[in-house]
Amino acid sequence: MNGKIKVIIADDVKVIAETNKRIAMNNQDIEVVGMASNGKEEFDMILNLKPDLVITDNKMPIMNGIEVIEKIKSFKIENKPEFVLVTGDNDIELNKKCKELNVFGVLNKLSLERDLPYIIDEYIEIRNESNKEVKKENNRKQNGILKKILKKLKKEYK
Repeated sequence: MNGKIKVIIADDVKVIAETNKRIAMNNQDIEVVGMASNGKEEFDMILNLKPDLVITDNKMPIMNGIEVIEKIKSFKIENKPEFVLVTGDNDIELNKKCKELNVFGVLNKLSLERDLPYIIDEYIEIRNESNKEVKKENNRKQNGILKKILKKLKKEYK
């Protein structure tokens, strides 16, 4: 993995934001690069700081978490972050919306301290596997290019 995983935490309740930060930073692979207290700050930080992962509350001032996720998913930026949505609601429609938006994880505020470390570990594991696959594919491409060059050189020197 190249460097630490950059994380933004967004929650309008300072105590919860600090708890999320503490939990995230317990993992040595994580660097918290920004803390937002409303949806607009979160959106701007995502564009400017280019995080890998965003842990966002759903109910926040200006824009809620779902609105931020929708806006980022429709925005033309490279390397869009993954999202973990934190909510106090147990709403079927919210869960459907998260599935539609391909949200990485949805956590209930009541189980946040217990479940957030597992979600972070799962994200890191999937990211590491994905990085390994990219490296393998790059190696295959490089080997293919090298073989073509060697064939061409052999033909030229015969």
